[in-house]
Amino acid sequence: MELAKHQSFTACTQVPVFFCDPKCPWQRGTNENTNSLIRQYFPKKTCLGQHSVILPFLTGQITMKIDLWIWTE
Repeated sequence: MELAKHQSFTACTQVPVFFCDPKCPWQRGTNENTNSLIRQYFPKKTCLGQHSVILPFLTGQITMKIDLWIWTE
């Protein structure tokens, strides 16, 4: 399971984890978009612990892309 350790991830990174509610497809759009943005930098099954030095930079880059996506819709 990809986010089985979501609580320890949140504790280590201070990044809250959001899970979509069942039968609420409108919540998954942003989730899927965010995943595709993350996949531009990291392929599936990448251990993010190996990239801890560049994660703050990439988080900023991904956030800017999400903000641009939201405002251009």
